[in-house]
Amino acid sequence: MRRPVPVVRGTAHRSDTHDLDPALWRAYDEDPDDPLKFGTIWSFPERDKSAGHKGDYRGNFAPQVPRQCIRRFSRVGDLVLDPFLGSGTTLVECARLGRRGVGVELNPTVLELARGRVHGALAEVGAPGPGALHRLVLGDARDLSEHLGDSSVDLAVAHPPYHGIIKYSDGLPGDLSCAANYPAFLRSLDQCFAEVLRVLKPGRHFCVLLGDAWADGELIPIGFDGFAAARALGFVPHAVVIKEQHNVSGKRGKQGIWKWRSVRWGTFLFQHEYLFVFRKPGRPARRPELHPLVSPVPHQEATPCPTKC
Repeated sequence: MRRPVPVVRGTAHRSDTHDLDPALWRAYDEDPDDPLKFGTIWSFPERDKSAGHKGDYRGNFAPQVPRQCIRRFSRVGDLVLDPFLGSGTTLVECARLGRRGVGVELNPTVLELARGRVHGALAEVGAPGPGALHRLVLGDARDLSEHLGDSSVDLAVAHPPYHGIIKYSDGLPGDLSCAANYPAFLRSLDQCFAEVLRVLKPGRHFCVLLGDAWADGELIPIGFDGFAAARALGFVPHAVVIKEQHNVSGKRGKQGIWKWRSVRWGTFLFQHEYLFVFRKPGRPARRPELHPLVSPVPHQEATPCPTKC
């Protein structure tokens, strides 16, 4: 199992939003197994397949994406929300990094898939079951009031559907991938972002991965529209990362036909997504003491996630 660079205590810099030590920047950069990203171009040619991670669920992001976000913008014991849980990638990474997690999934069949994978990850690191440190709930990202109170989450990581590129259900109410049209999709996405803003603590971060689409001879700028929607709600832009796409399942083994279409229609193949990082206005709460790191994944010291956080 990967062993993260330890946190060094007693340094002058103590952040209220992460456990990283600036004095160890070289160690983070040169970590042969899991280097910290410093730039705004991210590329993961080979997705991590350890701890039960699989690429069999269409549209799930590479585990390295939530891992980088969790390391950068949360601390051991923090509560991390994924409002579009899918196959559970974010909560698997929470288990490995000693964070508590809340995952919300609309599709009950997919939720059971996620439960199995998160259970497996927790068993691998020797942590208690999901009832103690993680909650996987059936719910709609547009309304989290049943599951989360105001200003209760330390970090949110999301990978919403890109409108109708991949259908995630046969028309479940609230499924963004089944929205009747693009304006309806954007209205639902706006509701989801508003809920994230509500449950996020002041000064904490929201990381959302978005990609564009092409339909009826027109580029659908989901990334730009999503960025504008979050900003209009009151989120403060913090960073924009371009993530390269590799081995997209829908194009695997079909590069020839896609390149033919590129020439025929005068378009370009999508090879990137946007990782937008926002911050909720306000100052993060101060903590008198950092969580002591007695092991790489100190689950025994994390505060359990209650029924409603």
